[in-house]
Amino acid sequence: MDIFPSFLNLNNKNKFNCLTSNPNYDLISDVKSIFFKRRFRENEIIYKSTDNFKNLYYVDHGCIKTFKTSSSGVESISGFQMAGEWAGLESVGCTSYNNYTQVLIQSDVYVINYQALQKFLITSFEALRKFNKLLSYEILRNIKLLNILRNSKRETKVILFFLELASKSSLVANDEIILDLYMSRGDISSYLSISREEISRILQKLQNSGLIYVKNRQIHLLDMTRLILLSSDS
Repeated sequence: MDIFPSFLNLNNKNKFNCLTSNPNYDLISDVKSIFFKRRFRENEIIYKSTDNFKNLYYVDHGCIKTFKTSSSGVESISGFQMAGEWAGLESVGCTSYNNYTQVLIQSDVYVINYQALQKFLITSFEALRKFNKLLSYEILRNIKLLNILRNSKRETKVILFFLELASKSSLVANDEIILDLYMSRGDISSYLSISREEISRILQKLQNSGLIYVKNRQIHLLDMTRLILLSSDS
């Protein structure tokens, strides 16, 4: 079901004119005030690659994954979007989505009708600048990820993945950084292009070295200094 916000009296420009002179303008605050938040169930498909492109999605709470599916049904995961991240940006300007997006755990997501968002963006130069910056960041992030997957050692890929998760969402307790893995080992395997068996071997090696501690679907990062040093070893 598409969600169209009942907002924006475009004859009233005062609200938006003031935004252009605010260097600390927060696009996300306006997005949250304009669009509606929806709760998606675990494993629910948000959109398919065959769907017409209509909406962008901003994750407020939870975790989703973006992937493609081969003709034989094999998934190729291109990313995990957690709180504070967007899905669908790669499809801007396209008639349909470029991939699938599925919820990994129950998630609260803002559904942002792109046509309505465009109408909003033309009312504020600052909002448009922030959105363009967001698109630029997504392009650079994908280039960086491609370089990592092509050039890094398998152990380095796993460490970089944990550090990426730590930068997004983590819990600090007793000088440890604790990561909740919402994704399966199979998902991580697809994302990093490493077999599940190899990932298990790498996790065991890192744990034996005192760098991490694996407990069910949690990863405890025990020595961030050494992990960061190892992450630069390509």
